[in-house]
Amino acid sequence: MLDHNRIERLLQTPIYDIRTAMWFSTTDTNPDFAENWVPNSNDGYWLTNGGGNIEHDELTQMPTSPGTTAVTASPYSTRLRPMTDTGYLRTANKIVVTKIHFRAYDHRLTGSPDQDGPTNAAIDTSLCTNQSFVVSRFRDGLISDWSHNWFRPAFVIGGVNLLRDLSVPSVGSRDEFGNLLSFNVSDMSVGIPCPWEFNDMYAVISNSDGGQIVQAPQVFAQVVQYIPTTGKYVRYPVKCIAEFAVAQGEK
Repeated sequence: MLDHNRIERLLQTPIYDIRTAMWFSTTDTNPDFAENWVPNSNDGYWLTNGGGNIEHDELTQMPTSPGTTAVTASPYSTRLRPMTDTGYLRTANKIVVTKIHFRAYDHRLTGSPDQDGPTNAAIDTSLCTNQSFVVSRFRDGLISDWSHNWFRPAFVIGGVNLLRDLSVPSVGSRDEFGNLLSFNVSDMSVGIPCPWEFNDMYAVISNSDGGQIVQAPQVFAQVVQYIPTTGKYVRYPVKCIAEFAVAQGEK
């Protein structure tokens, strides 16, 4: 439950709106998101796009390494596509981020040309053993949690990654100021559980202190399962939902 007294104190006004925004995984590699990255149709995610792929299936890529935050990264970018309008931030004086929620979904589809056949077969075969890989019982259903899932999301707003504590591990070499210079990349495979919800954040972003709210938030996330049988890393698309308390400026 929101602490409205706390929000009022942080925003320094009793007048504010509670707004919601949503993002979802994408394979779009354009610097600015392309409007017609998928066909303009109710079933666009299940139709072949301009790149010759079906976005729904392609979101469960099965490369030989996890993705990165770089937009044009190979094998894929962990950047999420905005699914709601956040234009109201352009006129905001100050906002409070109260909640950020993440879930991942199983888009794996046996026989899909956009997914790796041997990896899907290895997962299917494992279901008949006592050591099955993690799967959803239902197509496109919620995927559950496992230990090494590479889930270290980033939520950047006002030039600040609110989840920056997840961006690097702890163990490694450091300079004289304590800044991490190198680390074991294997440590990054251990992510927080997913689904996960960051509650009671009350992170304040203000235009008056250079926070630059007018820049649309950027969200990065991936959930990955390594399949040793084929050496592939199965990607599961991620949905992010955030809640804001917004104090508007002059329109």
